Parts: sequence; C-alpha cells; structure tokens
Amino acid sequence: MELAKVRGTGPGGRIMPEDVRQARETTQVPERSFLERRRSVIATLARSLETIPHILVCREICAEGLVEIKQQVEGVTYTEILLKALALTVEQHAVFKTALVGNELYQSSSTNVGIVVDTGTEVVIPVVKEASRKSLAQLSEEVRDLTHKARHRQLKIGEVQGGTVSISNLGMYEVDFFSAMIPYGQVAILTVGRIRNVPVYERSSLVEAPRMWLNLVVDHRLIDGVAAAKALKTMTGLLSRGAVGELISTRGPEGSAPHG
Repeated sequence: MELAKVRGTGPGGRIMPEDVRQARETTQVPERSFLERRRSVIATLARSLETIPHILVCREICAEGLVEIKQQVEGVTYTEILLKALALTVEQHAVFKTALVGNELYQSSSTNVGIVVDTGTEVVIPVVKEASRKSLAQLSEEVRDLTHKARHRQLKIGEVQGGTVSISNLGMYEVDFFSAMIPYGQVAILTVGRIRNVPVYERSSLVEAPRMWLNLVVDHRLIDGVAAAKALKTMTGLLSRGAVGELISTRGPEGSAPHG
C-alpha cells in the first residue's frame, strides 16, 4: 500500500493509524477476494492449455435466419438461438459428445451444452442438459435461470457438469470474431461475435445483408479440421432462413419430445 495515496484525517492532513486500517480494508481485501475467485479459473485454463491441442476453424455466415427467429420468438436472445443450433449440430456429429479427460475417453449419451457466463470477476460455465430436445422457449427460461444462479454463486455441482461443448458470445461488445480456451473436460467451444450489415452481391446487385462469424475451437486429439468444418456447415444450414421452423420447433431432430 502506498502511503501517498492514503487520505489523512489528522491535524494538517496527518495520516493516522485509523486511516491506514481503513485504506487496507478498502484496497487489499477486494484484491485478495478477486485473486481467490480467479485462482480456480487460472488452474482450469492452465490445465486446458497444457493438455488440449487447440485448432480454430471459422466460417462467416448469413444471419438472416437468425434475425428472423429472434423476431418470431418473443424474448429469445441470439445466444439462446445459437445454443439450440449448436445442440442440433452436435446431434448430427457424435464426436462432439465425447471428450478426453486424462487418458480416459468420455462419451455422453445426451447433448449437454455449456454457456459461458461473465460474473464480473470470473467466467462460469453452467450446462444446459438435453439441449437439443428443448424448445427455444424452454432453453431461454433455463439459460436465464442458470445465468442468474451463476452471477449469484448459487449453481449446484450438477449444473456445471456433463457438458462436452460450450458457447461464448461477445457480440454485445462489438466483437467480430475471437478464439477461446476449450473448457477442461470438453471437446469444443463455439465463439460468436456481432451481427453486421455488410454489402454483398445478390442476383447481380449490391445489397446489405446481416453477416456474422462462427468460430469453432476443437480438441485436435479427437476432432480434425475437416470434421470441424463439416460441423460448421451443418450449423450454417440450421441457421438459414429455410430451417427456421426446425430451430423454433419443440422437438429434436429425431422427433423426440422434450424431457421435463
């Protein structure tokens, strides 16, 4: 602590013992608390970096279907729509239901998708279970509940376990594309940025159209570049205007009714 920054309350601005104690309470305690909260994040990221070979595959897509869905389904966010599209993609690419933890291959029988939540001091990744079998309305309600719990430190152990893929959205901060660390114990993370209106050629005319980037970071031990590219192609199709109905539907790709 720098004494020059301590405001003295004694005669002539003299620094008194009480001033030093108060300065410590207002500066050192929050710093220690912040580091304590970040410690688990630091350990997890270090373990991910040391054990998982990351590769990044990116694809720019037309976002007209995404915008249309948001207009049709009241209250839903872009993140929730993208989470549903990611879940349906995982259903068609089973390798995204696996993960390598140490030397053990983990395989999930269901599609569980994590969502990266910023709490202000750390990131937490609660997991939406059976995400492909739930309607957008159900997903929206569950994501908001999990986000609230994450920001108030109310998540249970089971609500942060079981995911094999996650999604992170920084579009609200005017980010176009970015990479991210794969959460330890998972096989991939999808990162998305903002939707931008850009000039494109359509039927020999220059028009404005909404575009965005899908960025898929995968564990190269289990997923190669071709498999990642195929998954992005599937997701692009699901987000096209012609597939709007499937994303809004309350049923999964095999016609299964939502659980719960």
